Amino acid sequence: MNGAELRARRERLGLTQGAVAERLKSTTASIRNWESEPTAIPPQADMLWGLWEHRFEQECLSFGPVTLIFTDGPMFINPQGPRRQLAMMHREPFMTNAMALARACALWGQPGFESPLIMKPAGELLWNMPQLRRVVDEEDHGAPIVPVMLRAIAAHARMYSTRYVRTGARLPTTIELKPVSARSRRRPTSG
Repeated sequence: MNGAELRARRERLGLTQGAVAERLKSTTASIRNWESEPTAIPPQADMLWGLWEHRFEQECLSFGPVTLIFTDGPMFINPQGPRRQLAMMHREPFMTNAMALARACALWGQPGFESPLIMKPAGELLWNMPQLRRVVDEEDHGAPIVPVMLRAIAAHARMYSTRYVRTGARLPTTIELKPVSARSRRRPTSG
């Protein structure tokens, strides 16, 4: 993989250079250098990207299109058991990973929803059944589902509460609302 490919893949998944650097055990400056190609991508980083790329796709809200595939009954047939109707496979296309995960979470545990998978456009597996179970049980803290994202937003707001919480008066005064240049031009009032 060269620098242009790394940049294209990173941007396709909506990742910052810092997010990639964190996963590849590198620095943002190194990622920047690899992408602009004054420095070659080390083989170890190329190998790590190969390992992490699938997870990056799973964590990407907008990755897609994808297809949710499931059956309406168990796939296993017991040859000694009573004959049952064969299970039918269902396919539901979605524009994004987040939409497919939301649908899988909504259907999970209902009759007629067995053996779910989410597939990438090229027919490759994106989420298998055990991984989807972890998403539904909210054990996968990187999956783009509403409860996980809300917890991440809440953690961010707690960490940076000084940016979001105002101390003092509840509403800004009219003086605070004026631009700084207008405040400095105020005329003194005669009393």
